[in-house]
Amino acid sequence: MSNITLTKSASCDKPVIKIKVKVKCPKKAAKPPVLQKKKYCVSKKKHSCSSTAGTLRQQFMRIINEIRADLRAVWSTFSQYEVRLLHWQGQVQQLQAESAQKNDAINSLTSSIAQLTHAYEELRQELNNQSDEEGAYRSVLTPRIGTTITVDTDAGTITGLLIAVGLNFIQVKEPSGADVFIPFDAINFIS
Repeated sequence: MSNITLTKSASCDKPVIKIKVKVKCPKKAAKPPVLQKKKYCVSKKKHSCSSTAGTLRQQFMRIINEIRADLRAVWSTFSQYEVRLLHWQGQVQQLQAESAQKNDAINSLTSSIAQLTHAYEELRQELNNQSDEEGAYRSVLTPRIGTTITVDTDAGTITGLLIAVGLNFIQVKEPSGADVFIPFDAINFIS
C-alpha cells in the first residue's frame, strides 16, 4: 500500500511531496517482486523481506528525487514566466496610460480644429460680404478712371484724377501731384 500526497511547505513556496510506503512481505517469498521488466529485476535468489523493502525503498527514493528535481525545474520555469507576466502587465499599463494621454490630446486638437473651422467660416462669410461691397465699388468706379472725382472720407474730402481702381482701394492724383490711396472702407461717398 502506498500513500502519496503533494502539499505546499509552510517555510517556502515550493511544493513538497510526502510519500508513505508500506510493504507487506509474504512469509514465504515464492517469487521475487518485479518492478520493471527491463530495468529493475530483483534477482531470483531468495531475499529477505527487509532486503527487498530496502531495495524498493532505494528505488523509490531515486524516483522521488527525480520527481523533486523535475518539480524544481517546473517551479523555476513557472517563476520565470511569472516575472515575464508581471513585466508585460507593467508594459500594458504604461501603454494604456500613454494611450489615454494621446486620446486627451486628440480630443483637444479636435476641439481646436472645430473652433478654427467656425472662425474660418465667419471670416469667409465676412470676406464674401466685403467682396460684394468691393465689387460694387469697382463696378461703379472703373468706368470713371481718368476723370476727376471727389471722395469724402472721415479724414476729409479729396478731389483729384481717378488713376486706378484696385481690389479694395482707389488711387487719386491730387492737383498738387500727390498720389493718394483710399481704401474702400474709408469712403463715405463719391461724387
